[in-house]
Amino acid sequence: MIRPFQTIKNEYVRAYSGLPRRAWILFAVNLINSSGSMVFFFFSLYLTRKVGLTTARAGQALSLYGFGSLAGAFVGGWLADRIGSIRVQKMSLAICGVLLIALGQVKTVGGILPLLFGMALFAGTLYPANATSMAKICPPEMQVKGFALNRLANNLGATIGPAVGGLLAMRSYGLLFWADGLTSLAAAAVFAVLWKGAR
Repeated sequence: MIRPFQTIKNEYVRAYSGLPRRAWILFAVNLINSSGSMVFFFFSLYLTRKVGLTTARAGQALSLYGFGSLAGAFVGGWLADRIGSIRVQKMSLAICGVLLIALGQVKTVGGILPLLFGMALFAGTLYPANATSMAKICPPEMQVKGFALNRLANNLGATIGPAVGGLLAMRSYGLLFWADGLTSLAAAAVFAVLWKGAR
């Protein structure tokens, strides 16, 4: 049983060797943030079971989230060119953390929808800024490795987040918002501390 795992480990080490330290910081931030992304997977259930919306109204709210994410991707790229991709990522993670916690406290449609759109907007700004940072810090011959490392972080996080979120939702939907918000804030803190110390 040990040998196949050792082989897989060696393959991953070989695949991502040589990347600069800051690429691994971006990986860590992405992994922490993606692992905490659990609200969206259960949000339709939360809206219908806890808030009392119809299925159609819950679908409209999720569409609003999609439009916010799409707009955020454009805004994130625009801001990354003007104030820097690192600032955009820190801002995105910190503001999303606050908005997620606030979203879990509001129980009316009039309060949920603007918070949901704002959260999606700022969440969407993270990815183009993150890709810009990875492209800047990796030498041209290692950029493919860098983007693959980011994709690995997102995929691992998308596996961990729903599994943990399911356990939390069984106890309380409110825990989802706290866990998601706090992991976003934690990712912002890790980013600020590690990036400042990295050369």
